[in-house]
Amino acid sequence: MGGGDKGIDRSLVKVTCNWKLTSGCPLLEALHLTNADPDVFQRPTNDELIDQNKAVLLNKSSDNSEYCELDVQLYPEYKIQAFSLVCSIDKIEIFQGLAKEYFETVYGEILMDDDYADDELKIYRYDVELQKSGITRLTFKFLSKVLTEICIFGIQIQTAPNPRGITTLLPSSVENCSGNLTPAEKSKRLLEMLVQSKTLKENTQQFEKMNVSDDVKTTSLIQDYIDKRLNEMEERINQRLSLMEERQMTMLNRLLETVGNLERNKD
Repeated sequence: MGGGDKGIDRSLVKVTCNWKLTSGCPLLEALHLTNADPDVFQRPTNDELIDQNKAVLLNKSSDNSEYCELDVQLYPEYKIQAFSLVCSIDKIEIFQGLAKEYFETVYGEILMDDDYADDELKIYRYDVELQKSGITRLTFKFLSKVLTEICIFGIQIQTAPNPRGITTLLPSSVENCSGNLTPAEKSKRLLEMLVQSKTLKENTQQFEKMNVSDDVKTTSLIQDYIDKRLNEMEERINQRLSLMEERQMTMLNRLLETVGNLERNKD
């Protein structure tokens, strides 16, 4: 289940929707906030993301707009690095910034195979990392003209400090954009490059220790290494598939129970 929020005051967050909330907790409570990893986008597990206590059901009434739009805004002390979402809609448009600049149209990854999913309950997951730094507002447009109800099973926003509240593009290297970097940013980028250089050097030295002069022997050693890694990968994949199959049934039961609770609360 989703864990507690880390590092951000909820008074600095605003969540709104143009459709009516008919069941579930308030929208602000449904939002799971967590600190972003500064180096790599970390996808939350399904168990971390899906929480029936934070699920919401949104309903379109006659005076609502055609598409459901969910808006998440942070005050400038924080910026949005990435988000993960589980809902009943297979396609969304993403807009960023106060001006709602179009960012991307994304198709969700179906959470369960057709062998497990009920025809009336299709669940989709989204994991998106933003390319622009300093974004404090995201708008999700759920692209379905047919459905008049949308269920959100879990939503996580990964945040990071944004002291100046200024939108900037992260440079690709110190050499390319050194003039736009602060001293702290230059130091961080230099450390990253040194770590990469050290790793490459260690790997090269390790390979040189083999002291192989014969090309045929070298090829054989490399092939043996590749075969070993492939066998290890295949074993891990098989273990992962078995685990996923077991968890899919548990997850489906949980999702069905969540939808049932939301429908009963609505009535």
